[in-house]
Amino acid sequence: MTREAVAATALFPVGMAAAAGAHLGVGAAAWPAALLALAFIYCQGRMLQAARGIAAWREPLTVALLIGTSLAEGAALFWLLQPWHGQGGTGRALLFGVLLLARAAIWVGYRQRLAGRVAARARAALDRAGRMLLVGGTAVPLVLLAAGFGAGVAATALAALAGVLALAAGAYLKFTLITRAGYNQGFALKEVPVRGARRFAG
Repeated sequence: MTREAVAATALFPVGMAAAAGAHLGVGAAAWPAALLALAFIYCQGRMLQAARGIAAWREPLTVALLIGTSLAEGAALFWLLQPWHGQGGTGRALLFGVLLLARAAIWVGYRQRLAGRVAARARAALDRAGRMLLVGGTAVPLVLLAAGFGAGVAATALAALAGVLALAAGAYLKFTLITRAGYNQGFALKEVPVRGARRFAG
């Protein structure tokens, strides 16, 4: 929590400076803001992973999953706002596709490592969110991006729609991970104390 607070304290003023710079045509603070945002997400992932009693959170790939989906959502937001900022290009579209595929690959690895280790309700919720991520948040946006190549004005609308779907699927996955999959594993006592019995250390 302390690391997250430190990262957030630095991120907000630098992020505001980056936003103001973008408005004025000065992008000097953009990369520092991006790096601080990445550090903030990393801290959030580590905070979740530290909750050892929750199987869906303590998995080591939780940090990679949060970073991967955050990068993909950032790219999705870029394409969602593309009609307003007017930037795009084949290179950025390909990068968006790579981030979507990377997010899907991390999710598949994460889910496989959780097999048999989460409560039934958590498993059902994660599987539902995972299907939305793989189909609505990955496959469909990739098809839309491919359909937009050489489509002229329609490419902007298709890319924006791909951004909406990818962003929504990632947000829903994280919402599910926090609010639906956070079942506590419970506790196990290796030795149960018996009333009246004494045990002396030898």
